[in-house]
Amino acid sequence: MDVAYLTPTNSDICVVFCYYNPSNQAVILENTLALESKLKAANIPYFTAELVRDNSESKLLNPTVLVKANSTLLYKESLWNLVEKKIPNSFTKICFMDANLAYTRADWLDCLSLILNFYTVVQPFNEIIMLDNSGNTVNTMEAAAKTMNPLDSQGCSWAVNRDFFRKIGGFPNKSVVNSSFFFKALTAPLDTLGVPILEDDFSSYSRNLIAADCKLKYLNSPVNSVFNGVETDYSELLSAIKSVSVNWESLFTLNSDGLWELNDAALNSAVNLTKVIVVPEVPVVPVVPVVPVVTVVAVEQIPVVAPVVAKVAPVATVVAKVVPVVAKVAPVASFKMPPKEPMFKLPAAVKNNVDRAAAAALISNFKKR
Repeated sequence: MDVAYLTPTNSDICVVFCYYNPSNQAVILENTLALESKLKAANIPYFTAELVRDNSESKLLNPTVLVKANSTLLYKESLWNLVEKKIPNSFTKICFMDANLAYTRADWLDCLSLILNFYTVVQPFNEIIMLDNSGNTVNTMEAAAKTMNPLDSQGCSWAVNRDFFRKIGGFPNKSVVNSSFFFKALTAPLDTLGVPILEDDFSSYSRNLIAADCKLKYLNSPVNSVFNGVETDYSELLSAIKSVSVNWESLFTLNSDGLWELNDAALNSAVNLTKVIVVPEVPVVPVVPVVPVVTVVAVEQIPVVAPVVAKVAPVATVVAKVVPVVAKVAPVASFKMPPKEPMFKLPAAVKNNVDRAAAAALISNFKKR
């Protein structure tokens, strides 16, 4: 069921999302434009970033930040950082979100504003419901901030207190090669990341989180993850980066728009996020529809004032009625997860042209089984 959002009664919070589509899938643009339309209809303040490649034209009407990059890396957090610098100071709280998320309660933004009075970082859902391109439920996952398990990190959306955000220096820009960097720093700051080239930065970032007195929570409300195209394959990038031990600056350069880009020709030619993984259709087991139960924000002893319901223009995008199938996951007592073995191993140190060429050959010749 599609939910029309309410105009927030609190004026201290805004939304940030970005458009980055290296695989050039039409549905990613459709979801982005649909979210923008929905936020406009509810008079929700929002700011956007768009990344274009190969001199492509901008697809958003008036992005807050428009940047270019030649590498196809995991740029979301870096784009969010660039947008945050453009937001007026009157917004003291921000919800950074993926454009394919659809909240199941109309007053979600007011709820986030309230909970951010008591916590510094909030994952704005308690479970995420994955939908296929027909709107059927294919999977449900509890929020990583709820399970406290880094292996559950969806990285889909984060609401933050802006003062705290600035104290820690924003999101880690080197998440361009590791999507779990931020959540693991939140939940296991004394551990290692398991990526040699990033360990010093992870340690430094984690110390900033501890010094800033991070308080992590989740919003007690489900969110739908609308089908957003075929999954992008970046396994070669992750495996290659985990296997090298040279310093960051020898492989990456900060471009004029403030984004890290690969400068190593061998790695850049082997890593291509325009490739996608072809995933077979997942059969959906029919279930009996039930009336969803509206939950409240999981904050103890906080009075919540019911917002005034305003008429909201309908949004073109329709999300099919689904039934969350939630598997209870016990909290994980320890967050020291063993690092995953790379799909293939490069030489222990890529320090000269001969070793670098050998590493590139391994990546280029690797074929998935």
